[in-house]
Amino acid sequence: MAMALATLVAALARTAPPAYQKHAEFARWMSHSIDWGVVASTSVHLGGVAFGNPVSFADAGNGHLYFYVSSMDATMQDVEKDANVSLTLSEAMMQPSKCSSSDGSAPDPEDPTCSRLTFTGAMRRVAADKINEVSAAVFARHPQMKSWPASHDFFFATLDLTAIWLIDFYGGAISIPPEEFYAVPQAVETLALQTGLTSTASSSLVENWRMGPPHGPNMTGYCPVSGGMLNFSATTPALEFKQGQKLYFSSKDALSSFIAQPRDYWLAPHDMPLPGADGMRGLPDVRGEILHCPRSGEAMNVSMGTPRVMMKHGQAVYFCCHGCVTAFWRDPKSYFA
Repeated sequence: MAMALATLVAALARTAPPAYQKHAEFARWMSHSIDWGVVASTSVHLGGVAFGNPVSFADAGNGHLYFYVSSMDATMQDVEKDANVSLTLSEAMMQPSKCSSSDGSAPDPEDPTCSRLTFTGAMRRVAADKINEVSAAVFARHPQMKSWPASHDFFFATLDLTAIWLIDFYGGAISIPPEEFYAVPQAVETLALQTGLTSTASSSLVENWRMGPPHGPNMTGYCPVSGGMLNFSATTPALEFKQGQKLYFSSKDALSSFIAQPRDYWLAPHDMPLPGADGMRGLPDVRGEILHCPRSGEAMNVSMGTPRVMMKHGQAVYFCCHGCVTAFWRDPKSYFA
């Protein structure tokens, strides 16, 4: 049982966002994590002008995009004349999304770190021998569709990809060859093989766990020395590390104690993490933020898998790799700003 649980946890961990540098993997993660997008077609009703329309889809975990659409829809009437369309996704479409916050601290949907992805290709009807497989995938993601009226001539469609365009960080767009996109291992099937669960059960687990716990506050935490609750502000005592990361403290005395003996305030094997989701994701929750490694200076889009040194009571310092973590362990004070 322990081995099965460990395998399950490891498989689920792979559904977290990949590193932004892994462009094909990141695109596959986005297409599996989002279930609707905007389809742009050449409009017959507007005399050839581009026309955008929200459309639901499912990828069944294998990268192929499937739709349940009506011939009465304006976009499908456009497709009858010109099958070439584009489907655009944004991380802002995810629930929860890293691209929204009540205090304005999250990246705007137009910011390059709020990733956007566009698929281009020809839309066509799904072959008859694939209908059962495709309908199971689509209706699992969009159960309401099963009750839509047959009189509206709904049918299953797919997109034969010819181009994939991605912005997931600064530096401009990336073009991903469709063959590289399809070659990424299938998330659901991998999970099913490794856990012995059915594909349906595996798909459900992927949907529930791909992002880790729900997002928490990113300007709240506890002092590593006193354990006191903090709402971070410009006047909160803080220790800044090289490249800009900070730890916050309840007083200048607490900050001085940490500077003198930082290892005394790291989370040790005999210490308990914070309870519930805060213990899993850390507090503050900085997933989706761009931080820089104190040692290498490399920019990191923080996720559940980002290496870190945890402090007592939940704050953390994040690193680009375990080699940098090891260097920090050896000489933490050399990374103070």
